Amino acid sequence: MTETINLQTNDQPKKLRSNHLPWLDSLRALAALYVVIHHVMLTVVQSDFTQWGVVLKLFNYTFGYGHYAVGLFIVLSGFSLTIPVARYGSLAGTALDFYKKRARRILPPFYAALFLCLIFSRFVSVPTDNRMYMEPATWKEVATHLVLAHDVYGHHDINYVFWSIAVEWRIYLFFPLLVILLNRIGIWRFLALMVGVAGVWHTLALGSLWVRAVPGFLALFCMGAVSAQIAFGTSEPMKNLRRWRYWGPGCLLSFVAFLAMLFLTRFNQNHFNQFVRDLFPGMFFALFMLTASQEGSRVGKWLSAEWLKTIGTFAYSIYLVHTPVIVAVFMFIVRPMALTEIKALGLMTAICLPAVLCVAYAFFYLFERPFLTPKAKK
Repeated sequence: MTETINLQTNDQPKKLRSNHLPWLDSLRALAALYVVIHHVMLTVVQSDFTQWGVVLKLFNYTFGYGHYAVGLFIVLSGFSLTIPVARYGSLAGTALDFYKKRARRILPPFYAALFLCLIFSRFVSVPTDNRMYMEPATWKEVATHLVLAHDVYGHHDINYVFWSIAVEWRIYLFFPLLVILLNRIGIWRFLALMVGVAGVWHTLALGSLWVRAVPGFLALFCMGAVSAQIAFGTSEPMKNLRRWRYWGPGCLLSFVAFLAMLFLTRFNQNHFNQFVRDLFPGMFFALFMLTASQEGSRVGKWLSAEWLKTIGTFAYSIYLVHTPVIVAVFMFIVRPMALTEIKALGLMTAICLPAVLCVAYAFFYLFERPFLTPKAKK
């Protein structure tokens, strides 16, 4: 495929504009920090929901949706990768070039985190009744992680959060084909087609291991791609489309729909299946990024805090290493104190956030930063 499909055009500008938007780093930071707090809660709070007090319930209503934070990462990925495609009409190189860049960006930190977690699990045993359970892995478990098939064929004993790395990597394998489809059939047919494909995939996967691949995330990735195409496309139809005055109200309406879905599924999970539930935040995130990209948007200013953008630069490392940090704090500091759940949750949050940031930055400096491009290091 890499010999017959060249995704580079001759009319690309010689001097390319920067495809990096600083506020995207801020969104990555917010998503990563949300996931950390979500997993702190899962580690500490083991009692039944009916036994929770008002504070615990409010905390859960706020930070009980880590799956959708991962969905934000997926939409961000589709949006970011499609910005140069929207601006210049294609990927800058062949499909093989794209795969090499993605592998260099994703795999070395992942394998480093996998190795560290394997060592960690040999010395720290988490009770099996804990939702952040970790245990020494089998060789089969290690093998499925090495080939990034652990979301479907493995378990989550090494590090619970690693499943999404495999899901996203699988989407990357299809990205060159998605670019061709996007350019040939237009954004609306492309979006309808990919949501349909993801929906059929989800339906066929029900009752099998492949439902773990979260087919809905393919639709979310494509929503991000379409949003970037509208926001940065250079054709007249795209320029006219992004001037549409109702993107902002549409973003607000999608947020209300997202909240309504959360409210309904809080009390009855049967209202929507997981595929449909994923579409609601996907629409909101994609419209939010489109609105934030428009000229004169205030969102970029709201998300311009330097500390937030800095955290966003190593959000991937935060995601990879936060679980063992949380587990270590819980097992060696908080659990022996035998605190009530609400006190343990407060103490864990206060300790884990700075601890995760410190460990993640050290990990980033050692295992992620060396594999970034020179431009990305700046």
